[in-house]
Amino acid sequence: AAPYWIFVSVIKHMMEVSEGDPVETVRKKWEALHERLDEFSRLPEDKRESACQSFAEHEDYLAYLLGVAREADRIKAVKPDKLKKTIFNAFRVFLEAASALPDNGEAVYLMLDDLHWVDELSRELIDYLMEALEPARRFLIIAMFRPDYKPSERWREGVNYFELNLKPISLEESTDMVQGMLNGL
Repeated sequence: AAPYWIFVSVIKHMMEVSEGDPVETVRKKWEALHERLDEFSRLPEDKRESACQSFAEHEDYLAYLLGVAREADRIKAVKPDKLKKTIFNAFRVFLEAASALPDNGEAVYLMLDDLHWVDELSRELIDYLMEALEPARRFLIIAMFRPDYKPSERWREGVNYFELNLKPISLEESTDMVQGMLNGL
């Protein structure tokens, strides 16, 4: 999998971007999302300016991962360790901005599906976010993965991690579910 693909897919979902959308469409939708995130309306007034500045400093790194960076050559020239650190910070700033958007919700939910297929950089990024994220409101990461996936040792049961095991459904339950869905057509 491509580095950070699970997080890039979250941003694309927020932008309502589909695979195969032209670069110009992605760029316009990124700019629109960037403007929306710049509001930081849930942050206290004295923190908004620094949050906006931090977001502006990091946003081109996320745009780079989306393929629409203004300064892609400059980003390509950054040493790998520094690039990783900056991208981690960029995602942190992005998610903190998302948590400060004006809406009626009490919390922000980040859904990460198929974690068992996640790339190593995304795995490290999840650990980083669990420790460094300072959202404007409650923030819940919901990670779905197969039973054989081993969560990070940095995930502490009862502290920053709760596990809910779902049992497989039977053939009869699967058949009933599919028939019910087909009857609804």
